[in-house]
Amino acid sequence: MTKKFVFWISGIIVAILLLSNWIGTYNLCGKYSIGECPLILYSIIIEFIIFFPIFLFSLITYKMRNEIFHAWTKFTYVWLPLTLILVFIAPEYQNSWLPIYEKSFVSFVMSSVYVLISVILIIARYISLKKSVVQK
Repeated sequence: MTKKFVFWISGIIVAILLLSNWIGTYNLCGKYSIGECPLILYSIIIEFIIFFPIFLFSLITYKMRNEIFHAWTKFTYVWLPLTLILVFIAPEYQNSWLPIYEKSFVSFVMSSVYVLISVILIIARYISLKKSVVQK
């Protein structure tokens, strides 16, 4: 994957999510819809919320060296499917007698941990590359 590809794909997904959230799930399904359509759209928005930090870090690493970008994308290749699977299997609403969290909480936590690990990874890789250039 190239920097440009990751940047544009994540940017398009983020734009679609923001637009669909701005319009509203009930308006997208029809103002008077009573069925499952608004809930399904909401679930899709929650499922793909991980693309917000992906877009942010693709923007940050766009002007950095390729080694930093590739280290970050290797981590993202593992984290993205893991997040999507965990959010997908999480229940829509919390059951009071089971300690299982709902989709939005799982999505928020996984995205937050992704941001933290990405920042650490990018800074560590940047420092290690900077040290190797200084030593040469």
